[in-house]
Amino acid sequence: MVETPLAPTVEAPLVPIQEETQPRRYEVPFVAYEGSAKRIIVSVTFNDSVTAPMIIDTGAPGLVISPQLAEKLGVFSQDEGRVWIIASGIGGSTPAIRTIIDKVQMGGASDRFVPTTVTRLISPSFEGLIGMDFTSKYSMKVDPLKKVVVFEELPPDLNAPGGRDERWWKSTFQEFNDYLNAWQQYGEAIDRRIQRGIDKEGLKKLKTFSEGQYEQANKLHDRLERYASEYSVPRQWR
Repeated sequence: MVETPLAPTVEAPLVPIQEETQPRRYEVPFVAYEGSAKRIIVSVTFNDSVTAPMIIDTGAPGLVISPQLAEKLGVFSQDEGRVWIIASGIGGSTPAIRTIIDKVQMGGASDRFVPTTVTRLISPSFEGLIGMDFTSKYSMKVDPLKKVVVFEELPPDLNAPGGRDERWWKSTFQEFNDYLNAWQQYGEAIDRRIQRGIDKEGLKKLKTFSEGQYEQANKLHDRLERYASEYSVPRQWR
């Protein structure tokens, strides 16, 4: 009888078991009152250097800081882009400055490259407000019993380079382009008045100011372009 050789046995390769990673979760303590008014006042660190009390305002889209906090952060001394604007809100319109803060952090939750408005605030109990733009990378829940705000990271979104969606990129580029165009047109209007001989000396001072503002707007736009290039943002979003 002819024996049939046994087929060689092949051991299946070991496949490492991938553990399910839980989204990171951060609890940030808050102060619940400003006098008799209910607030969510949290401690926020800017650019890894300055910490200040801020309120979380779910009715506001962006970041607003006081001139005093801006001074501490070097906004007025550093030449990295700051443009005068008119900020509008429930209380009306007021002069303000538009700039960019490199990093904003609450506990372990943080955000980079945050467009910021500098304007006078109405309370000495906090130095600004954090709007809903900050939570674009997190789900947020307020626990009134523990007096903490809970931030939980959202899964990465391939359609949101740098954690920003298409709408954010387009609207931010549009905003910064509008500053450039507005100050360019303002300077051109001053030139026309100077050419007509209207208060040349006074208008020359305004011309110098408008040129400085155009330069500052250009710096903001350049910073946005560099940030977009860092995350390979599609050209049609810019």
